[in-house]
Amino acid sequence: ERSRGCLREWKTVADSRDRRSLACANQREKKEMKRVAILMAVVCCAPTHHQSKPYFTASSGKYKFENVVDLGDINEEQLAKTARGIQALADSGAGFVTMRINSPGGSIFGGLEFTRNMEDMKKRHGFRVACVVDGVAMSMAAVILESPLCDVRLATNRSLLLFHNGSTGARGNAGDLRQAGSFLDAVNSAMSLIVSHRLCLDVGVYRARLALGDWVLSVEDAIAVNAIDGIAAPDDIAPPVITGRDLPL
Repeated sequence: ERSRGCLREWKTVADSRDRRSLACANQREKKEMKRVAILMAVVCCAPTHHQSKPYFTASSGKYKFENVVDLGDINEEQLAKTARGIQALADSGAGFVTMRINSPGGSIFGGLEFTRNMEDMKKRHGFRVACVVDGVAMSMAAVILESPLCDVRLATNRSLLLFHNGSTGARGNAGDLRQAGSFLDAVNSAMSLIVSHRLCLDVGVYRARLALGDWVLSVEDAIAVNAIDGIAAPDDIAPPVITGRDLPL
């Protein structure tokens, strides 16, 4: 009887180990399937670089990217200047605009409003936008780069991109701080959806990466994760247009 009891106990332990092994195997299989799915998504959404050529043909033959408007700090003054430049080009009948980005970021809500307004302008006038990073596209500027505003996303070899969660300052009691945190979570969720969609990444995977800290990408890294469609040479970019009250910074 004691031997049968020991046998039953051993079988129970063995079955438990088998279940744990099976659970671990299933978990590893799920992780591998998810990894393969992500890789397939990136491959399926990988840019076709030659598709950008018909959109941007220089009339003078001197530059590949003309009708240039700069996007700098994401603040009210600078966004208004960029918007005026794009509006002037749209009113002139330009079929394409090059938005050259060199920005450390700035206002989340200012950037989102600018993006929406420029997307509406594109619909009204029917032009396309090439967004070319020449320097840095960080924080909100990187979100703009990945937004539907940019039909083609390029960068020069001297550039880098930085993605991270938004931040804010808050004061008050515990309820006020919790409310501020919930609000910021909602804002980060909205920006994550914009970027992850363009990168062809599951939004959960993208948010998990940002939870580790700033995500800094070189040009090569940006191409590998589908954050840009190709590389532009600085010499191919025309000087920015100057419109109305705007003077060079």
